[in-house]
Amino acid sequence: MNNLRRLPLAAVLAATLIFMAVLSTLIGGTNPSQISSGLLVASDAESTALYCSGLTSSSVTFFNTTSTSHNVSVSWTTDTGSSGSSTTNLASHDTWNIAQFGKGSVFAVAAQIHGGGVVGSVAGANGLQGTCNSAGVTSWFGAGFDTTVGSTGDLSIYNPTATAAVFNVSTFTNSGFSAPAAFQGLSVNAHQLVVLNLGTQLVNLTNIGVHVKVLRGSLEIVGIQHSGNSVSYYPGENQLSQQNWFPLVTTSNGAKAQLRYANPSSNTISVTVNVSLPPFSVQPQTLTVLPYSSGEITITPNTAIPANGYAFVSSSSSAPLLTALVLGTTKGLNLFAPQVPTSSILLADFSGSRLDTAEVTNTSKHDVTVNVTSLPSSAQGAYGSSPAFKIHLKAGASTKVNLTNIASGELMSTTKNVLLVTVALQTVPAGINLLSALNAR
Repeated sequence: MNNLRRLPLAAVLAATLIFMAVLSTLIGGTNPSQISSGLLVASDAESTALYCSGLTSSSVTFFNTTSTSHNVSVSWTTDTGSSGSSTTNLASHDTWNIAQFGKGSVFAVAAQIHGGGVVGSVAGANGLQGTCNSAGVTSWFGAGFDTTVGSTGDLSIYNPTATAAVFNVSTFTNSGFSAPAAFQGLSVNAHQLVVLNLGTQLVNLTNIGVHVKVLRGSLEIVGIQHSGNSVSYYPGENQLSQQNWFPLVTTSNGAKAQLRYANPSSNTISVTVNVSLPPFSVQPQTLTVLPYSSGEITITPNTAIPANGYAFVSSSSSAPLLTALVLGTTKGLNLFAPQVPTSSILLADFSGSRLDTAEVTNTSKHDVTVNVTSLPSSAQGAYGSSPAFKIHLKAGASTKVNLTNIASGELMSTTKNVLLVTVALQTVPAGINLLSALNAR
């Protein structure tokens, strides 16, 4: 087990900014048409919605986690305007896969579910996968995008509401703040999708921080990062953070691992990264991120950090900022958003990927008990309410766990929002791709 270093809790985003242009991009809020949140929904909910986005070469799988069937109605659209729809009655613990979306390179799916307890995921080749979400947002942040040669950073922006939505995009790079005129006052019609190529305005740049400010309506946003032979579905963050944990960061030879940061404020921010890699002792890594700028800390390769499997990495900063984890090789990089501690996490892999290792983390200063329940397949029928086993975690502790039923689903829960579950897929070198939880946001 690893013990987390005791670091400051997440703080509230500071509101004091110098320029009115920056002020307008950072102030959050709830627009009247915003959709209610919550993805791992109660099984007795009257109805729920899910929204997914990805490349048209991917597929979407809907998973009924409950012991009763649910009607699911799905409609989709692509970036070329191609569209379609389908409906099914999804049996208890069964899955429904949709893989044809028509012409276009990027799709968006909207699913209406009669009753709750249905979740969804997007999966593609080489372990590419993302999560379907049940809420549009009015403020979206991302960090770590690249537009260098061989890389493309896109934003898939879907409007799930019945009226047109309007939004602005601002960015933060080593060159500072930018609000390109071409990215201001953009509109997305009702139930339509647009794909915004960051490289049209930010050419040959690395580690681009992004803020999407929705002026009217609400939007479902996913970053799509192409990097060499790798593609990432990046869910982004709904708010800035001051503390993040990354329980499985590879230090393997041939791998690359970075923490990338973007500072959307007028103040200089100090970052401290602690690396736990027994039996080695690693000095904290530090970084200063200038106002409206970006920066990174390299974990692998790093002469101060031995190559010894997986490291537990925690990051804290003097003020809230944007954070992303980048994993990969010289052939391509994968982009991941930080996990947000929660009380319930559902993990399921419908693509048949092999798992390398899984880590359960207690981010709090109190001991917790984690209940682990294996969901049955549709052929097995309903399952009991008592967990398959329990994990007792001391304050700030992290431990490996054996996920024996990932194909049908593993549900981990505790009483407070303190839980992280991190799963690394089998890759060469080890640890360059992670599995997303189905209730990741």
